[in-house]
Amino acid sequence: MSNKKLKFKRSLPIGQTLETNDLYLPYKKNKKPASKRRPVIIAGKQISPKGIEEYSVIPGSTQDTPNTTEYKKYGIEYYRHNLEVRDNEGNPISQNEKFRISNQSSKLPNKEVDKIRNHILNHTKFSSENRAKVSEFNNRYSLTEETKKFLSEEKVRLKKVSSQNINKMLQYWVNQPKSKYKNALCKIYKNELNSRNKKSRG
Repeated sequence: MSNKKLKFKRSLPIGQTLETNDLYLPYKKNKKPASKRRPVIIAGKQISPKGIEEYSVIPGSTQDTPNTTEYKKYGIEYYRHNLEVRDNEGNPISQNEKFRISNQSSKLPNKEVDKIRNHILNHTKFSSENRAKVSEFNNRYSLTEETKKFLSEEKVRLKKVSSQNINKMLQYWVNQPKSKYKNALCKIYKNELNSRNKKSRG
């Protein structure tokens, strides 16, 4: 990992909508879409080994076209029956110039997001494809050799970090979505704090 410092950006909740453009979503090479505003709903999130929050999203729509469902709430007229976990260039979806909050963004309640997710994952023609994308998203950062190396370097880095700051980082990660990476990182922080507490008592 070239960047060993975690990037603590503003964390966005499940259900937050972001503004994007059809050009920034995956499309078939022979069917390039027109440049058009597109809201997307954050349906899942995780933290990358570099500390960047990444999302799975459900695109909204302003038109009643095939493979969409009428919604008419929270600024979303319709939602598409597909889920996306990467942008048009194959990169993870995160907060950047392609996916951003605007004055048209809104926040759906978790129960509403759960209903929409259940629909597109289990009751549409794209459900199988959507479930495959969710699986890829959830397993994107299993503990590869690169990740193990990063975690090993993090252990060394903590020796120069105050206990107060380690506590802050631990609390940050405790509140993040479940993942193998999160569990490993929290374990490192807890072990370092426990080791320091034993030394102070001894």
